[in-house]
Amino acid sequence: MYLAEWQDVTGGNFVVQRRQIEALLGPRFRTLSGDGAALVSFVHEVQPAILHFQEIPETFVPFETQEQLYLADTPYAIYETSHSGSQDFVAAKRLLPDKFVLVSPHQMGLYEPLGVPCELLEYVLEPKVRGDRTEALQKLDLDPKVKHVLNVGLFTPGKNQGEAFEIARGMLGEAVQFHFVGNRAGNFEHYWGPLLPKMPANCRLWGERADVDSFYGAMDALLFTSKLECNPLVVKEALAWGLPVLMYDLPTYVGMRFNEQLVRWLEPAIEDNRALVRHVL
Repeated sequence: MYLAEWQDVTGGNFVVQRRQIEALLGPRFRTLSGDGAALVSFVHEVQPAILHFQEIPETFVPFETQEQLYLADTPYAIYETSHSGSQDFVAAKRLLPDKFVLVSPHQMGLYEPLGVPCELLEYVLEPKVRGDRTEALQKLDLDPKVKHVLNVGLFTPGKNQGEAFEIARGMLGEAVQFHFVGNRAGNFEHYWGPLLPKMPANCRLWGERADVDSFYGAMDALLFTSKLECNPLVVKEALAWGLPVLMYDLPTYVGMRFNEQLVRWLEPAIEDNRALVRHVL
């Protein structure tokens, strides 16, 4: 396996997953700096059996580059995966792959009308064994006498951490602490910039972490306020750890099943959701 990274825009930040990939692939990992000619050259050099785009190429690869790769007599099959549940991505398609490898039943409904074979490939997580809660919390230097609520995700309007802040604000003075694991990327500063100065005192930011399992294994509940999802791995990871999950029942979850014993659906009103957090804890 080889990986062509279209462009490195991290600036040395937010590189937890990138470093893991570099360690796995070594010289088979290459950054292209947004150069279409470099991508075509890399494909010709590698001569792959499968060319797999991890996002719809119309959203980031120049069309003239795509035309060179999507020739009718290519020796490789072309697969595409998308991480969006938006119809806009489907409408953008100009060149069709040999197969779509999709992450949710909702996506299957979007892409099947294009007449290209579609395969649903959901990420499966094995159940995890939770250890002693007190010991797990102490490793994070957290008080076991307090209930701890986790939120995992990049700070964006879609992830909706602002609502979690408001739920926490109404619980100031209670023995509950809210923890936010996830980076604050510069391209979303318009969202988190105004939000953070008003963050309530019972919230703690941890940034991007390589040890997210340590949080799943220690916390008392996951508060997943996201309103823009396809098939959220955060929820699957939390459920694998046996963690109660509070989340919105989004239209994009059509056909998906979650652990009914552990999942509680959030409501439109923040006060109702705050009461639900108290109930779950």
